Order: sequence, then C-alpha cells, then structure tokens
Amino acid sequence: MAIFANVVFEENGNQSVKNFTQGLLLRGYEVVFLTVHPGEGDYMRQFIASFPRLRMVNLLAGKTATRIALGGGGRLWKNVKEFVKRNFVYKKLQSNSRVIQWFSLLNTISTLRLAGKYIERNHELLRDCDQYIFIDVFGGLLSRYLKTLQKSLWREISGKTTGYYLGTVLSQFKGNNLLSFLVMPLTFCGSYKVPHAKLLITDDGTQGEDVFRKYMRYPNRILFLRNGIDEKLEKLTLTVNKVGSARESKVHFVACSRLVSWKRVDRIIRFVCHVKNMMSVGIELTIIGDGEERDSLVRLVSTLGMSDFVRFTGGLQYDAAISEIASKDYYILFNDLSNLGNQIYESIILRVVPLTIDDGSTDALLTHGVNSMKFGKSVNFEENAARMFASMHSKATHAQMREALGHTQKILYTWRERNKLESDFMFG
Repeated sequence: MAIFANVVFEENGNQSVKNFTQGLLLRGYEVVFLTVHPGEGDYMRQFIASFPRLRMVNLLAGKTATRIALGGGGRLWKNVKEFVKRNFVYKKLQSNSRVIQWFSLLNTISTLRLAGKYIERNHELLRDCDQYIFIDVFGGLLSRYLKTLQKSLWREISGKTTGYYLGTVLSQFKGNNLLSFLVMPLTFCGSYKVPHAKLLITDDGTQGEDVFRKYMRYPNRILFLRNGIDEKLEKLTLTVNKVGSARESKVHFVACSRLVSWKRVDRIIRFVCHVKNMMSVGIELTIIGDGEERDSLVRLVSTLGMSDFVRFTGGLQYDAAISEIASKDYYILFNDLSNLGNQIYESIILRVVPLTIDDGSTDALLTHGVNSMKFGKSVNFEENAARMFASMHSKATHAQMREALGHTQKILYTWRERNKLESDFMFG
C-alpha cells in the first residue's frame, strides 16, 4: 500500500487517517506512508514503532530552514499566517475556514513538486503496490499533479487509486454549481474531480453526498461512511454509568471542543445565559478544551455575569474528558459548519442528551424531541433556542431522550467495522 497525505497522527484530534492506516496494517499489508507534514509527536512515533510493516517517509526531512520556510513549513510562513488570521479572519469573518484553506493550499502546492520527484525517483519501490491512497485535498492535488506531469506513471497506477477524503463541507454549494467553483479555491473542488478508480469520503453531515451525486462524475464509485466509534469510547457502551435524569434541581450542560472561532462556544455561553434567565432551576456549564479564543470567552462570561455558572477546565486527557461529559445532562454543539462531530457520537454513547443546530447534518442520527433537541437558525438564535429548551425540558422528557439514545447506539459502527467496509470497497 502507498498512502500520500499531508497529515499527522494526533492523540486528541482527527483519528480517521490513523485508524484507516492501522486497519490496513492489522490486515497484514505493508504500508508506505509518504507525508509532507513536518510535525511528528510522541504519539505518532509510538504508533510507528508498533508496526514494523509501516514505513513513514517525511518528504521534508533534511531540508534547510530557508527551504522549508519558503515551502510553507517554517517560522516565517507561520508568522504570516498568524498575522492574517488575527487581523483579517477572526475579527472580521468570524470563521477562518476559507482563508486558512487558501494558505493550506499555497503550502501544499509548494510541496507537490517535491513529492512528485520522490515518486519519480522511487518508481520501482511504489510500482508493485496493491493500492495507492491519496488522502484529502493534498492527496487530490498530488494525484492531479501526477496525472498531468507524470502521465506514464499515472496510466500505470490509475486503476488502483483511491481518493480518501475526511469530509466535504459542501452543503453551502448544494444546488449551486457555479458557486461551488468560484467561492471555494478552484483547486480544492478540482482535487475531487481527479479520476481515481474509487472515492472514500467521510460523511461529515454537510450533504456532500447530494452534491457529488448531482455534479461529480463518479457513478457507483463513491462510498460515504460516518466516522467510527473510538475504541475507548466503544468500551464505554458496556460500562457507562447510567446517571439519573436531570439530577436535583440543577441542569448541567457541557461543551467540549477546541476554543476557536468557528466552534462558536460564544454562542453556547449566550444560550446558557438565556436559559438561566428564563428558568427557575439552577444551571451549570462546563467547557472542556483550550485554544486561542479562551481569553475572549472568559471575558464574555464575565460581561454576561455568568462567572459563577460557567467553569473552564482547560484541555483534559481523553479519559478525564469522557468522565466529565458522562456526568452531565446535556451536551451542546453549535458549530458554524457541520455539527456531526465526535461530540455527537460521544453524546449518544454516554447518553448525554445532545443540543445542536437543526442544519441537516445530524438528521441520520438525531431526531428533535426524540433523542435530542435541535434548534433552527434564526436572527436571535440563542434566545429562541433557550426559549424552546425551557418549554421542553423536564425530568420525564430528559429520561425519555436518554432511553432513545440507547436505541440510537445500535446504528453506530466501530472503527474496526468501518475498516472492514473500507477494505471491502477498495478490494471488492
């Protein structure tokens, strides 16, 4: 197997590529993992050491500081990105996804030639691979590069290629083909259109499946899969403490995420503030996580007079975070983009009733009033959502929703089950 990716394995972060790679290794495949990501932490090193069949190739290794800086991996480039993010993104756009995407693509484009040269020099090493997997946008762009500039190699391997995408985030372009190719970076959409033999795409709830069905030319060659359940979380399906519904007269809310602008933790704080003002019961909000928005969020809590009702834990180890979440009544997720995140899977497994935005992303798992509360977007979203929550909340309703979440667990699958589906799709 040959995997091409601009990612790094994180202990607390997106686990899709790590779990996908691990699934191949456990099936006995030898994997050559080529990356241009300069980061490599202890977690990644431990993973590499655990699998002798895995060969990790860092294409930036051995480059000079000047070369890496010009290629997007050094301090100079990071400082430029940080300046733009601080001055033009967080304060004005409130969501940094598009601008940061442009920077990521510029960084990626600067490394394509480096990756292409490595592949050309090591043609013999790679030519006997059973499958060539191109991960996400970098992988898509690299495959386009090979198809355009190394045509003979691409003809040789094209029948054994799989594009593996970690999501689509295309809901805003549904029904608008022109917009999808103008607003987003052209190369981003173009990367999807490289004619891989097959496409494996994580269903992130952004209706990408509908977009692909309508506009992309991949009939019968795409598999959309939801994320699997983390192994540690899976074990909790048997051991989770079934906490009583809405204990005492206090309602306990929890949010868990990186404290960045597009996660909209500020929206969560305002929502809970409105709930406090509308209901006679006591409330408490626990915010798990850390990030660049923490100071501004702490100031917001103080401005709203919520300091006695909101607790920031900072970043926690996974087990500690799960234990904290499991003790709460409601799990809040109010993202600007898709709300089908790991928090939804955690809420289902732990039976902590999810509160989220009714944006269509969670429709396959959550039904308003049955196993969740989902609030429609509106001008006064936080106040309207709080009013709806106040009218629906009761111990009996909470208990019914928790019971329904137990039934929802049955339609989730583990990473092992997802790995089997991926393997069957690629080689079936």
